[in-house]
Amino acid sequence: MQSNIVYQLNCSSCPATYIGETTRQIYRRLKEHGAPQPLVPTPEERVRRSARIAEKAKAKTANISFLPNSSNDENGDTTGSTKIDEQALLDIKSAVHRHMHETNHIIDWKNWSILTKDRHSYRLCVRESLAIAKCQPSLNVTTRSVLLLI
Repeated sequence: MQSNIVYQLNCSSCPATYIGETTRQIYRRLKEHGAPQPLVPTPEERVRRSARIAEKAKAKTANISFLPNSSNDENGDTTGSTKIDEQALLDIKSAVHRHMHETNHIIDWKNWSILTKDRHSYRLCVRESLAIAKCQPSLNVTTRSVLLLI
């Protein structure tokens, strides 16, 4: 499994891209972005505490699409479930995951690419910042990991 990489994800439905870096295994990071479970077949990870916490967070955000937009009670007043739906969307930390839910687009999970590798975490952040500056991906909220003085 790949780790210590700068990677790129592409949206299958539009030209949107995302560039990120991870020192962990890429499949764990893709899972945090909302990758489907069959893409990440590691049964032993459920034993780890961090995996259980991540699974709870994913279960919390997985129900977003099933929340009703609004409903009327007996008096015709809205119940305010749109506030719950909006709050659930705000809880999504990943820009890729948010893009999927807001636009109903599909991310190309199988054709992600490695842009560069580095074992040193600071240099990896510099490489990510350079890749973001060069490609200017539309899904990246963060414009750089480290300040680039050129």
